[in-house]
Amino acid sequence: MPDKVEQEITTGNIKTTIKTTISSSEPVEIRRVLIENQGNEEEILEVTSYFEPVLSSKEQDYAHPVFNNLFLINKWDQDTNSIIIERKNREKNQQKYYLAANLSTNCETVGDYEYEIDAEKFIGRGNLEVPIMIKNSIPLSKKTGLVTKAIVALKRTIKVKPQEEATLDFILSVGNKEQEIIENIKKYQSSQNVSKEFELSKARVEAESRYLSRKGTDIEIYQKMLSYILFDSSIKSQTMENINIRANYKQSDLWKYGISGDLPIILVKVKNANESYVVKEVLKAYEFFKMKNIETEIVILDEEKHSYENYVREEIESTILNCHLGYLKNQKGGIFTLFKSEMNKNDMELLQFLAVINIDTNKGGLKNNIKSLEEKYLENYQEIGKENITQTFFGETNDDIDILENRENLKYYNEYGAFSENGKEYLIRVNKQNRLPTVWSNIMANEKFGTVVTESMGGYTWYKNCRLNRISNWENDPIYDNPSEIIYLKDMQTLKEWSLGLNPMPDYRNYNVIYGYGYCKYIHKSNGIEQELEIFVPKEDSSKISILNLKNTTSSKKKLKLYYYIKPVIGENSNKTDGYIDVKFDSNNNLIYAKNLYREEMEKTIVYLSSSEKIKSYTGDKNFFLGEGGIANPEGLKKVSLNNKGSLGKNPCMAYEIEIELESFESKEISLILGAEEDLLDCKNIAYKYQKISNCKEEENKVKNYWKEFLERLQVYTPLESTNILLNGWVVYQIVTSRLYGKTGYYQSGGAYRI
Repeated sequence: MPDKVEQEITTGNIKTTIKTTISSSEPVEIRRVLIENQGNEEEILEVTSYFEPVLSSKEQDYAHPVFNNLFLINKWDQDTNSIIIERKNREKNQQKYYLAANLSTNCETVGDYEYEIDAEKFIGRGNLEVPIMIKNSIPLSKKTGLVTKAIVALKRTIKVKPQEEATLDFILSVGNKEQEIIENIKKYQSSQNVSKEFELSKARVEAESRYLSRKGTDIEIYQKMLSYILFDSSIKSQTMENINIRANYKQSDLWKYGISGDLPIILVKVKNANESYVVKEVLKAYEFFKMKNIETEIVILDEEKHSYENYVREEIESTILNCHLGYLKNQKGGIFTLFKSEMNKNDMELLQFLAVINIDTNKGGLKNNIKSLEEKYLENYQEIGKENITQTFFGETNDDIDILENRENLKYYNEYGAFSENGKEYLIRVNKQNRLPTVWSNIMANEKFGTVVTESMGGYTWYKNCRLNRISNWENDPIYDNPSEIIYLKDMQTLKEWSLGLNPMPDYRNYNVIYGYGYCKYIHKSNGIEQELEIFVPKEDSSKISILNLKNTTSSKKKLKLYYYIKPVIGENSNKTDGYIDVKFDSNNNLIYAKNLYREEMEKTIVYLSSSEKIKSYTGDKNFFLGEGGIANPEGLKKVSLNNKGSLGKNPCMAYEIEIELESFESKEISLILGAEEDLLDCKNIAYKYQKISNCKEEENKVKNYWKEFLERLQVYTPLESTNILLNGWVVYQIVTSRLYGKTGYYQSGGAYRI
């Protein structure tokens, strides 16, 4: 409904209805939660609201999330029982921003009103499931103060009698003055005022519709259009299939037409003057979006052949003026009229490539155009079924791998890790229940390529520029440490699935990590398979090589599937590049490669994935691979195969599937290759080189020997062995790889370093 969003969930005897609206007069969001007990017994329920405050521009937050969080100050307002968040100013004369959150109820409560502002306490390190404080019913701390990552969590414990309904109101208020947001909270703590606001919101929408002369069917189409503009668009990929895709498109090519390219573009193509009614419909939709403060740019393309009469041009201008929108012509967030006869072919392709919605007036009005795009999408949609395999049960032994077991040969053991006897490796043991207090990372790099890895197999990879040309997605959140490069394994007999690293799909066994100079090892044992992954970056080649050794420790034959997944960026961040990355598969060279088709700098970069094993299937569609399960439980792992589709116009990923068979007690080595070059032929040649395990091992030895010789040029001896270990290896190594080569670390990408 245009005045509110309503969701309904039924779990057991509890029916929950959530109604969400925006205040008609104040910057306040209201969520009314109705909980109905349909059973015959009284229920005691914990109701918790949770969100992560930002209070800044999205660009600021994308650039450095952890740093951005440090400027949030929080406190508890005793008068209203609300959490107040304030963003500290970083510049003089900067406008202040405040946020207040409150969870109120008129029903019977049990215990105290609880709150939490520390994300690590509430969620738990590395936890991608339900936050631990909710899952384990842990009381919230009711403390405020400075934290590295702020959240707002509010909890009420309520009683709901049989066949009765309880009401809770979650109120969110923002503003530039603290007193104003507090007054808004006080106003909407009244249940009557909340009910009244839902009525006022409905009345406001009806008044707007009358003022704009919009019917309910019109608003329904506008809402559908908005879903394609604001979120992943399933129809954009269909439009791109009709374009003769070039190697590269540039935003600057739009500027000669006065179009910025910073906002979503709706392209309207008009051939006949009789089709001007469609232009009017689009302008009405544009007015609706503008009233909702949603910025778009309307580009009307006159496709009439050049003539003296110019009927289409006159009709377009007349329609714009009749809609009283002439003042918005040729300005950012406005309306642009272009003429096909005056444009070159490449610029027209660029507009079609960028447009979130392409409207062809020849197909009829807005409704017909949207319907046509949706029907075409459904026609081309390929449903990949789930595997229908009978599950067999495998009695797994309790033996596990613990590289910290023999502590007498280790130095400076601290319960989490220790240095090896010679100090040249650092050993870490973690598992699902025992994680590190924060992220510990290692950096491997040469002069033009590098990667950051963490104990949970998080991190990212870059080519030539760690900030402007990231290959995979960079995140610096130490609580989640979400990986953007993941290796999944699936046992085809037991149907068990797990990730090779601690995140995102761990089991309860140990994950062992060894950091060395120029390399990193991950060691794990599960489902009767010993897994050892060794990662390194070659001395010269722009690639990240992973050598995976799988050993079947059982007396039965094992059939496995391996999935290698990355979230590609090929630019600064995925919010700028999603939809513009083109993923393709070269079966002759066993290679998946991708290119960002919409960028100004480093436009020649090609990212590729390969393996020593034959790639059985691939996908460039992140939504297909992850589905509703996310990285912690991807739906793609349950499919018969991946869909062998590209990524243009979609939320992209690069993922492939390979099949592995291991006889009883057999070992097998597999190379997994991630790299980047500026020429596709170079990608193929380097992939071919590292598809041979012998070449991988030879190159890894070169890397180890290089760092050994480099670090042993100067040795320092002091009475403190710990100082010797750091100065004679680790400090120099990290300065060179992170500061000089990579100019990156885990927490900051683009200038700083961190061990």
